[in-house]
Amino acid sequence: MVDLLNNKKTKASSEMNSEKTQVDSGQIALDEQNDKKNKANIGKYQDLEGLSIFKLEFGFWFLKHRIFFLYMFYGFLILISVLTWPWFIWTFGNYIFVDMKADEAIMNKFANNNAAQILAAMQAQRPRDLEWQSPKTIKIDEGTYSFVVKIFNPNPDHMAEFSYSFSSGDEKSDVWENFIYPAESKYIILLGAETGRGNRLPVLNIKNVNWSRISKHDYPDWQDFLSNHFNVVVSDKEFIGSNRSLISNKEKFFQIKFQAENKTAYSYKDIVFTILLKQGESIVGVERWTAKRFISGEKYAYNLSVLGSHNNVNDLEIYPEINVTDQENYLYISSGPAEKK
Repeated sequence: MVDLLNNKKTKASSEMNSEKTQVDSGQIALDEQNDKKNKANIGKYQDLEGLSIFKLEFGFWFLKHRIFFLYMFYGFLILISVLTWPWFIWTFGNYIFVDMKADEAIMNKFANNNAAQILAAMQAQRPRDLEWQSPKTIKIDEGTYSFVVKIFNPNPDHMAEFSYSFSSGDEKSDVWENFIYPAESKYIILLGAETGRGNRLPVLNIKNVNWSRISKHDYPDWQDFLSNHFNVVVSDKEFIGSNRSLISNKEKFFQIKFQAENKTAYSYKDIVFTILLKQGESIVGVERWTAKRFISGEKYAYNLSVLGSHNNVNDLEIYPEINVTDQENYLYISSGPAEKK
């Protein structure tokens, strides 16, 4: 009985082992099939951004040998240094001991030969001094004199603002301000000074000359700018001597009449008129008149009554003066051509 039970247990155990072996075999076969499937999928893998198995393998290979490539790069740098440093040292040393001295000799030769030319070029860029004639003295009364002198600016590209006075011996007049345009001739005067008594000739003193270059940037066409901003027409000039004036029976006055028209698109706060009284070619008297508000397009009539006894005057020269480069001289009104500059 016991043997029968043992045989049954042995048979059952054999059957279970056989079933387990079959299950394990099936699982192994299934795993092998999955491995083959996975290997096939990896081989055919294609990344959407272009990454491939070859690129991955190359990247792993490069990382594995990166130290080798780094040493190769260092060796290349060392080779370049070995080849180039001797050439650099030879070239630099040759310049320090040979070429530098040659360059210095050339520069000294150039400086010595061209110093005069360089100095002349620098002098040519500087404006030349104003030129003037000998001042003329005009007696107004006992101990009182007026002075007049003609000055000239020889510089075609520079205008000047300056201070001036007259002196005679130890006597000096007050200081006045004036200006002159490029390449311009003009008269400057001094009225009624108690200077110049005696036989000593007066001397013109010009100081504090401030030169301004007429640049192409500010004034592309200077003559066009000047004609558009300074166009004053003087007309109907008349002189009435003291013997014909009806102003006063007690004092002697002479009269100067003229008209002035502003033919520009600009208005000005002031305008100065320098007036020369002439008898033939001789200047026998001078006057200055300042008019306020010289409006664009307007024509003005002026009548000056001056204390004095001039009679034999047969010509009047009247010169208007406005510094059109000074913005302070412009008069801006609410409407009209002078509104904008």
